[in-house]
Amino acid sequence: MAVMVRHPHEVDEERVVLRTGILGDVTLPRSSVVSTSPVVRNVPGRGPRPVPGEPDAVACSVDRALNVAVHLDPPVRLDLGPAGQVDASTVYASVDSRAALAEALRGAIAPHRRR
Repeated sequence: MAVMVRHPHEVDEERVVLRTGILGDVTLPRSSVVSTSPVVRNVPGRGPRPVPGEPDAVACSVDRALNVAVHLDPPVRLDLGPAGQVDASTVYASVDSRAALAEALRGAIAPHRRR
């Protein structure tokens, strides 16, 4: 967990950066983030990677455990290196506090676009 302390996720007016330390980051335009929702799931692998069975989803975590889904509209094209590109409408991540992420994003989600 020290990786997350030294390289925390970042939310600012322009972007959302989901970090996995040395395993890579996923950068999303803040304007594309329409909502978040809690999830409990595992996706094999580490770092940014495709989600098996979900061609429009990406997982971004230090390990396989994920607890939040970030929903995007419009989808964001993400380059996953050797795994190829994904037009992601959902990014699954692991956060210490889903409430803190939602609070940080609250100003970015226009009322007419909330799900």
